[in-house]
Amino acid sequence: MVMSEFWRYEIPVPPLPEQRRITTILDKADALRAKRREALTRVDSLVQSIFVEMFGDPVAGAKGCTPKKLGDCVSKLEYGPRFYNEAYSSDGVRIVRITDLDQLGSLDFDAMPRMAVDEKIKTQFVLRPGDIVFARTGATVGKVALIRESDPPSIAGAYFIRLRFDESVMPQYAFSVLRAKSVQALIAKQSRQAAQQNFSGPGLRALPMPVPPMAKQLTFATRVEKIWTERKKFEASLAEMEMLISSLQHRAFSGEL
Repeated sequence: MVMSEFWRYEIPVPPLPEQRRITTILDKADALRAKRREALTRVDSLVQSIFVEMFGDPVAGAKGCTPKKLGDCVSKLEYGPRFYNEAYSSDGVRIVRITDLDQLGSLDFDAMPRMAVDEKIKTQFVLRPGDIVFARTGATVGKVALIRESDPPSIAGAYFIRLRFDESVMPQYAFSVLRAKSVQALIAKQSRQAAQQNFSGPGLRALPMPVPPMAKQLTFATRVEKIWTERKKFEASLAEMEMLISSLQHRAFSGEL
């Protein structure tokens, strides 16, 4: 469309009282959305508060823990596969991208593309419950997600490192260690020292992973899973609100509101 045609295009403008009514409805819906987002953030803060209360600071010295490095506690640490010519497929395996991981450690499985991959690749790289994926490059360095029983099969791509811990460390505990502010500060500092902002496998292995007694880890994991269940309800509620706002906007601009 050339600009001369654009400027001739007529936009329906409702009367000012109607504009105000529509704005009020949309503002109220947006305020509700903001409250639900805030609730999600508070849930995340609660988990971190419980972690600090039970274990302290992983970098400064965790309470009642055996000092260890992450590399002492992992049974698997590997980079995700790099895909080149594989075809996208409606029924293929989900491929985790950096954009599918949010700041709270949630993965958006619905947004992931699917890809037809070789069975050998699937056998080696499909994520299992308890695996942790670690974003290793770019502005997202240090973001992590924990794979849970209810998650669909997926493969984390080349911008991730997949971690699987041995029997001495519960995944919920390891996930919270990696998300601790002091550990994230270490990751940020080391990644900035690289030629390109990234974090390597050796760097991950060197991170602190103090190991508390298993009974204490189990108590923490039980509390975390209860909070996670509530968080999923908040996420579902937020998704419904997003759909409602989208519907309201469509109806407003089509004169149906």
